Amino acid sequence: MKKRKNILLIYPSQWYSHEWGQYLCIKPQLLSIFSYLKHKGYNVDVLDLELEIGRPKNQEDIEFFLKKSEKLIAKYEFNIVGISCYTSLSYLSTIAVAKICKRINQQCVIVTGGYHPSVRPEDFMFKDTPIDFMIKGEGEACFEELCSLDNKHVPTNKPIMMQGKALLLDNKVKLDWEAYPYTRIYRQHRNMDFPINLSRECPFSCIYCMESSKSKIGWRSYSVAKSIKEIAKITSVLGPKQISFVEPCFGFSKKWRREFLKELIALKVDCLFWANTRIDLMEEGDIDLFSKLNFQLEFGVESFSEKMLTIMRKTNNPKFYLQKAHAILKYASRKEQLICLNFMFNHPGETKTTIRETLNFLYRINEEIKTPSFLIKGQNYAFFQSSGICDNLHKYQKIYGTRIKYLDWWKRKTDYNEAATDMIPSRSLAINKDSWKLEFARISSSLQSRLSPQVKLLLWGQVNDLKKQEFTNYSQNLVTILGLL
Repeated sequence: MKKRKNILLIYPSQWYSHEWGQYLCIKPQLLSIFSYLKHKGYNVDVLDLELEIGRPKNQEDIEFFLKKSEKLIAKYEFNIVGISCYTSLSYLSTIAVAKICKRINQQCVIVTGGYHPSVRPEDFMFKDTPIDFMIKGEGEACFEELCSLDNKHVPTNKPIMMQGKALLLDNKVKLDWEAYPYTRIYRQHRNMDFPINLSRECPFSCIYCMESSKSKIGWRSYSVAKSIKEIAKITSVLGPKQISFVEPCFGFSKKWRREFLKELIALKVDCLFWANTRIDLMEEGDIDLFSKLNFQLEFGVESFSEKMLTIMRKTNNPKFYLQKAHAILKYASRKEQLICLNFMFNHPGETKTTIRETLNFLYRINEEIKTPSFLIKGQNYAFFQSSGICDNLHKYQKIYGTRIKYLDWWKRKTDYNEAATDMIPSRSLAINKDSWKLEFARISSSLQSRLSPQVKLLLWGQVNDLKKQEFTNYSQNLVTILGLL
């Protein structure tokens, strides 16, 4: 019988961005591949260098990171290494970690996947690249195929791109979070969020989103019964303070969404919930259900300007989108349902006029709703390699005067947030593109000051002791915890 190969899955952390980007203890993308391969009988280990070492922010940190990484990786036996280059923030660390793996085991096969290799495979195709394969889109089935390869079939000149295959989310698929190595942190420190994906794909085509890099297969989810069973087990075994549904578009199907929420209410678990979805999917019936749970809804509304919503391809009907947003915010406030609205300013094509349209819309809502249940957060657009933006960049330059300073910021040794947002969205905003911030802060402060007591209580329940600390302390706490286990 052929001996099973040893597989090492690595999250390579991210460099020059220690306070930027989502921070999750359990990485859903690695948990899924880990569970799938383990279920198929493979020997699988996971090494999360972000948790083990942290996020280096300068060259001195990186030198320490590389030395520590080599010592950690050398402890494992592996034939195949899967490195999660989830976003562009992990590009440099992915290459560096791959080179370390090749030094330790020259014969190993190295596979990378994630949004960045899906959009920019050419970034991994250079002389003496340590990468052997790239997977575009979902990686479970493709990764298993690679596990059966003989090393003589491994490319020697440049990596091969493989198209991912959609995973059937049926009852046979198990999320083996109990065996996942870093679940032990939750058993020691239960205040951290537990992230889980109950669905895949997003049927929308927002032009700035890297989700569009995947082949469009269509929104699909686990059954309601399987989803509820999983949540019941997680809350019973781990008792997390908050469960976050971190998929691209939570509850796209109205039928699934309503059934799931009703079953979740019936489950009666003492837990906070969080999900990101679209405000134009919501109806009053949804808000009625969400309001019966300790649930925070997050909507990436991005803009309240019809022109910007069109440029972003956020919706095909911006008038309806704004009407729906207005109606849902009013109804949610009556039901005291906590909502957070995220705005993206200075996307290519943004002008002083479109910023004013968004702010005026917010002013009107702020005046109309006496006791709001929603908060607002704003940020500047950061240039990522979404195919929609890249394919239209020349048009943006010609029509609006858009100028992006660093088209390859992920290859530079500099603060990634500063580099990715260093751009001119339009000729109108060539000077003082941050003019939105002062008025936005005033509206935000006004909304916060008038939140209902019930919403304030729910909001405070989500701001646990760890979340009150700076990211560096948060990261250091995790490293300390790992060192004690």
